[in-house]
Order: sequence, then structure tokens, then C-alpha cells
Amino acid sequence: MFEEFVIAYRKQREAFSKQPYIPIGRRKEKLKKLRALLVRRREDLQIAIASDFGKPAFEVDSSEFLVTIREIDRLLKNINLWNSSRSVNTELLLTGTSSRIRVEPKGVVLILAPWNYPLNLTLVPLCAALAGGNRVFVKPSEMAPHTAEYISSLVNEVFQEDEVFCAQGGADLGAYLCQLGFDHIYFTGSKRVGMKVMQEASSALSPVTLELGGKNPAILDHSISLEQVVEKILFSKYLNAGQTCIATDYLVIPEKSRDKFVDLWKKKCSEWVPGELAQTANYCSIINRAHFDRILNIIKTSVVQGASLAEAIQADESVLKIKPVLLLNSRFDHLSMQDEIFGPVLPVITYKERVEEVLEEIKKIERPLTLYIFSDKTQFHHMIMDQVRSGGVTINNTLLNYCEPNLPFGGDHHSGHGSTMGYNGFRTFVHERAVAKQGSFFNNLSLFYPPYTNFSFRLLNWLAKFYS
Repeated sequence: MFEEFVIAYRKQREAFSKQPYIPIGRRKEKLKKLRALLVRRREDLQIAIASDFGKPAFEVDSSEFLVTIREIDRLLKNINLWNSSRSVNTELLLTGTSSRIRVEPKGVVLILAPWNYPLNLTLVPLCAALAGGNRVFVKPSEMAPHTAEYISSLVNEVFQEDEVFCAQGGADLGAYLCQLGFDHIYFTGSKRVGMKVMQEASSALSPVTLELGGKNPAILDHSISLEQVVEKILFSKYLNAGQTCIATDYLVIPEKSRDKFVDLWKKKCSEWVPGELAQTANYCSIINRAHFDRILNIIKTSVVQGASLAEAIQADESVLKIKPVLLLNSRFDHLSMQDEIFGPVLPVITYKERVEEVLEEIKKIERPLTLYIFSDKTQFHHMIMDQVRSGGVTINNTLLNYCEPNLPFGGDHHSGHGSTMGYNGFRTFVHERAVAKQGSFFNNLSLFYPPYTNFSFRLLNWLAKFYS
């Protein structure tokens, strides 16, 4: 059933065996060729992603095209340095020894990409893997078929099959590939599927990087100006229609600030999503009917459970669009608070005087990918970070900790393992191999060879006191 993929995998294995270290010049050449092709086919990318889920051209350029181009440029700038061996200091006991770290490709790696940012979250890890000298198998999401075909055409034009192979197929193909024994598997997607990837990969002991998501809270205190906050939080639910792993998933706000927040939200939302949804070309659609229905069910069930709507639901099934929704009077036991929403819905939870009133409930939720803190008080920032664990943190804005490429982007426990972007993404796909070299006239370890004489014990006691 999957014979063609097995053949392609074996080709890459053979190629890696024959040439474990692709010359840096060759890696640069391929990255430059991919970059040039992306620039030339920018409009094709806009059409492909719009065909999959109505993403506006501006968002395609800003969150897909530019992010990818910027990452390629960073890799090209640093590829020589990051691939260079580096010396480390020698321990006193090992005088006469030199030690260094040799940077090596992991080998043949698999990238399982999601649908929500189908180009960015496919090519950014792909390019990092290429910069590290790996052979790469990449599987775009079948839920964005036009973009998957676009990615496949890029790969086929730039690379040979034994360099990069694009495998198109469904979840069954992804599960099968995980069992083949790749030297690293990089997965971006839901926690549910991530658990399956780990299970499948365990049979071959393939190491796995998981970029997942979670219920990312935005926690406000009394000091912050709501006028500065509302559009920042709304943007994280507007961009990609909230189908973003680092979108704000729920809001924690002082009770006395709630009504003003709602008024400002309604005003700003009406500016950004004016008129009929079918006519709002700059606002993204939900990926498919199943997710559209799932999001509406979360809203309606939560209302039955006691939540209330800030304004009537505005949804259009003909274009699969839902205007951003505020769920007021939300509680931690509502459906909206059980799992990551992954859509334009924001539950609102209030506290009376001190955020500590709800901190214990927040801490019971699995660790999110990102934590958002809004406050003018540094003490509040540290208190929340001390109490609420997460993959990353952004203070007084949203999304920023992903946008800065010098920061490691990744989850913590439930929200993922490993990191990406910049040097951290490059390190994901290389093995830092320890190399120790003994000088010809030294053998420090001989001091510890048997037989264990009185001199041996005196030396060991002296060393124990020296290091104590």
C-alpha cells in the first residue's frame, strides 16, 4: 500500500550512507534555490492557501511567506558558524586532553506538518533540517490539499528524491511513516495526534519533537490600560480565525474591568469584521465544516452550561466563517474550558480583587504553549510566571515570543517537547557529538587503574578534599 514511500525512504537511507555530510555549499545552493522559487511563485501560494480555507493574501504574506523567507535568510547567514565544531575547556584532571563538539546531521528525518499555517510550519523546519545536512521526508497536511500540492511542486523542482521527498496522504500514511525508523521526527499538531506519533515512533526509538498547543491564558491585573489590551488579544483570535496554536484561549480579568473590556472588544471587532461575513474578504474561514460545527457546539453547549454571549453569534456556513465570540460568565467546568478551542472564541473568567482567587484552577489546566500576562507591575509578571508554567511567555502583548527568532519556541510537557526557530530550530536537527582526544604522552586515567594501592587511596582522598 505504501510501497512508493518505502522505496523513497530507502533511497534517502542509501544516500545518507554514501554521503553522510552534504557539503555546506550544496546546502546553501538548495536553500537559495528554494527561496528564489518561493519569491517567484508567491501569488501561487496565496491562491493555494485561499483555496484551502479562505486565508486572505495579506495574512498569507505576513504569517506564511515572510516568516519562511526570513528563516531561510537567517539560516544562510549562520549556516557556516552553526555547523562548525567548537572547542570546550579542559578539566584540570584531564590535562593533556583536548575536547570539542562536532556538529553532525541526524540523518534521515521526518516532518509531519499541520494545516493551519501549511507553508510556514512545513518549510521552516524543513529548511532547518536541510541546513543541518539531513535528508528529509516531509508530509504536508491532507486537510489543506491545494497547499500540499503547491509544497510538493516546490520540493520536486528544487530537490532530488534522495534529498527531500514530499509524501502526500492521510493520517494512516503518517502513522506508517513513524514506524520506519527515522533519525528524528518533527510533528506539529494536536495533543491527541501527538500522542499517537510518540506511540508509533517508540517502536523504532525515533526521537520526537512535538509542537502542540494548549489553553493559552491571557491574565490581566487592575493596573493595565484596557484600551491598549483589547486589540492585542482580539488580534490573536482574528488572525487565521483563531486557528493558531498560540492564540489566546481564555481571558482572566478583574470583575470590575469586564464590562469596559466587552465594550472595547465589540467596537474593535466591528471595525475589523464589518458587515456580512461572506463579504469580509480579509477575515479567514474555518478549515472545514467539521471544525465549523465543533466550534459552534462549544459555544452553544457552554451557553447551556451557564455562559452568556457578549453579542449574538454571527456565523455563515456558506463561507465557514464565525465572527470572534466572547463567552462571558465562563467557568472552569464549561466545555469551552476543557480543551484548546482552536477557533475565534474567547471564554472570559473574572476574579473580584486578587488573581489568586482563580490561580489554583488555572494551575490545574495542562501546561499551555504560551502564557500572556498584561500588567504594568513587574512583581505581577514574576508572580504569574512563578505560579503558571508554559512553553513561552509574552508580556503586554500576544504572539511576540514566537515572532522573536532568537528565542526558543516550543512547549512544556503537555504543550510539546523541543523547540524551533533560528538556532534552536537548527539544533533540533543536528547531533552535537562529543569528541575527546588524548595527547600522546598523557594518560591521566592511569592514576585510577587497578590495583588500588595506598597511593591510589591517598590520591583519591586528596581529590575529594580538593573538590569539596
